[in-house]
Amino acid sequence: MININDFNYHIGKLDKDDIKYVISIIDKTIKKYPDLFIYIKNVFSFNGIILNDFHNNELIVDIFTAFIHSLKDNDNIKNEEQLLKKIKGYVRNYLETIFSNRKYFIGSHQVQYEPKMIALLAFSNYVNREFSIQFDKERNQFDEFEQYAYIELINMFRTIKSSLALFTIGDDVHAIALFRGYVEIASKIILANDFKDDYIAFKKYNGYLQAYKSKNGDIPEDMKERLGKNATNENYLAYGWAKNKNGKRITTMTDLIRLAFGKSMDVAIHISSEFVHEDYVNVGYDFVALRKIFINTYFETINMLLDEWDFDEIKISRFLNLFKNV
Repeated sequence: MININDFNYHIGKLDKDDIKYVISIIDKTIKKYPDLFIYIKNVFSFNGIILNDFHNNELIVDIFTAFIHSLKDNDNIKNEEQLLKKIKGYVRNYLETIFSNRKYFIGSHQVQYEPKMIALLAFSNYVNREFSIQFDKERNQFDEFEQYAYIELINMFRTIKSSLALFTIGDDVHAIALFRGYVEIASKIILANDFKDDYIAFKKYNGYLQAYKSKNGDIPEDMKERLGKNATNENYLAYGWAKNKNGKRITTMTDLIRLAFGKSMDVAIHISSEFVHEDYVNVGYDFVALRKIFINTYFETINMLLDEWDFDEIKISRFLNLFKNV
């Protein structure tokens, strides 16, 4: 039913038939919901864009293209009437946030205007800016564990924003390569509360180790006594604060991620690791499918963390709505 070529959409270059179809859906949506036309013009005007030629505005076409294409595999869209209604909802829910996101970054591909991407980018911008600034001001009010955990959270959203930005410029390989770092931090955030004391101790130890490796410090005696030969083992300090179900300390990233997520991330981690090593020449990866899979995984895991993390619900209510209305 939705006539947009998947490959053309993936590379951000629609052909004449794609554009003709998208414009036809724009016309039908506006005709069916005339108040939406006024709303769109007002939002664009507020952001300094006067829509004199509504149908040929490139940004309008890009936004509608992303909205339409994101519904291509939606089993609940059974006819054109349902499609138009859903698009109307997307415009109402996401148009203003699109402009908020564009203040910080504008990519070249329509994928940046998919609802899941809009929600992820918006919340990443919030954590990296408002939340991070507030945390810096109030850092001394948090205990040691909370300070480390919040820094992990901020770093995680820096990683996810970098990955999403790469998707929006068509660099899928390096966007996916960053996923490995993202899911590693996410695993730490999920597990840290179960191993608080060791998590804090090993964070301190890791600081000592990095100073030692750069020849600016020594390994403290209590650290040597507690860890022995593992005092200079990078993997042990990175993951050893967590223990598996048998009570044995974890020493690999894979085991840490499996403890947090089970085996659900195994394939994604394998692919991401291959891309970290730039090992993709002459391998038939389906990048059209991979981009969708990884964006969905980001969306699902962040949605899960939103439910579990102790954010101020009043401050993030606008973001919760973005995640719920996809």
